[in-house]
Formats: sequence, C-alpha cells, structure tokens
Amino acid sequence: MPGWRRLRLPAGVASAFLLTGCLYTTHHFNSGRLLDPGHSSVTVGTGLTKVPGYGCPAGTAYDYRDSTGLHCVMEYGGTVFENGVMVEKPAESQPGPTTSTSTHYSLGYRLGVHGRLGPITGVELGLHLETPTNPASGEFDLKLGLPVPGNRPYHHSLSAGWGIGAWADNSYFLEYAASRFWGGNDLFFNYRATYLATQLPDLQGSESAHRFNTKRRLIHQAALGFTWTLPEFPVLPDFIAPEVVLTYPLAPNGKEVNPDLNLDDRMWDLNLGLGWSFK
Repeated sequence: MPGWRRLRLPAGVASAFLLTGCLYTTHHFNSGRLLDPGHSSVTVGTGLTKVPGYGCPAGTAYDYRDSTGLHCVMEYGGTVFENGVMVEKPAESQPGPTTSTSTHYSLGYRLGVHGRLGPITGVELGLHLETPTNPASGEFDLKLGLPVPGNRPYHHSLSAGWGIGAWADNSYFLEYAASRFWGGNDLFFNYRATYLATQLPDLQGSESAHRFNTKRRLIHQAALGFTWTLPEFPVLPDFIAPEVVLTYPLAPNGKEVNPDLNLDDRMWDLNLGLGWSFK
C-alpha cells in the first residue's frame, strides 16, 4: 500500500497530461441510433488523417495556406530576410503543395441511461479518448434521440459535449446525426460544430501577462459512414463502422505556428471502428 501511495501523484500528473490535448477529434462513429437503457458499447477506432504540408525550407518562421495561396515566411534571429537582404516586411515564397499522413487511435464507451421522455426517444452518455491530438483528447457527451414521424426506417439524434482542453479553456460541440437503417445496419451521416479551445500558440505571452490569452475557433466536421452488424461470435467485434470525415478549417497545430493565422484549408480522415455491445 505505501508503494501505491507513492505512485498516486505521478499517475495523476500523467493522466492530467494525457487529457490536456485541445485539438478536435476525428473519429465520430455516430449513426443517430441510441442504446437501450442499461445497454452499453465499446468502440476501438483507427484511421488515417491526410493533412496539407507546405514544403517550406529550413529557417521558416511559420507557414500557412489561405485563399491567396501558399506562403512561407522566413526569419533568422528575429530579423526578416529576403534573398539575404534585410526587409521590413515578412519575406514570402511560393513552395509546392505537399501532403502528410498520420494515424489516429481512439477508444469510446457509451451507455444507454433512459428510455423515452416525452418526444425524446432516449438518452445516452458517452466518453471518447483519441490520440494524437496534441497529444491526446478526452470528450464527454450527452445524446438525445429525436422522434421520427410514423414508422419510417430512420434514426436521428442531437448530441452536446465538451472536450478537455489545455490550460486556458475547453472545447464544446454540438452534433447532429441521422441514418437510414436496415435491421441492425445503418448508413449514417453526422455533422459536428466545435467551439475549439484556445490553442497552445495562442498562449504565448500569457505567463508574462499573468493571464491566459483566449482565441477560440469554430471548426466544422462532417462524416459519412456505414455501421454493419456482424454475426455473433465470441471475442470478435459485434459491428464495424467505416467512415470518411471532412474537417474545415484546420486549426494551428504546434508551438511554431503563428497564432494570428486561421488556416483556410481542409483535412480528410478515413476511419474504421470495431465495436462490442453489452446488454
């Protein structure tokens, strides 16, 4: 027991560090279908994220892309140079566009907590962990089932949630999901609007000012996917859910990104979720 007590502090610090990521998540396996009260599910996700790169040379102070094209701004030792000559304004070059791909991983848990409440067809709670998101993110949400006229083969829902952010503030989101179902299978679409937490680059100067800077951004994400229920078999997943996700605009990522820039670009994700249901 004394040994465990000595480990509690570092374990708590490590846990807090893992949940200080403030970028948006990219695995949204939400079909609008709700779990029955007392039922739960666990989903393990993986996916490829394709983001733009700008091919800027060494010594670049920051790079970005906006509606006017691609830009590299060069700076050495606090002085801006263009072709070896000091200039008063940032020197910009036009590099060729590139792309880079990274792999994301996620773990989600959902629990049905209530049945019908008037026009609300059900209530569900969820926890979602995803990495890498600079470095990891944790999200909590409440999902409400929405009524469907008649006995039409559709589900839809509205979710509200928040994500743990880094230092200054947190992220908040609203998500609408809808699906056309065939038995236990769903062709789904969902849209999420995230009021994104202040990013690390925006916190520069906060220490000397003795206050946190705040710069929030509105991020839009849309997903299209299919949930396929598999035959029951021990250990193997009960369902799989491939999806494609579009994110716009990109938020600054990394301490070297100029915090004044709101990147005018988009990101594609191709994800696969493996899920287990529990009754």
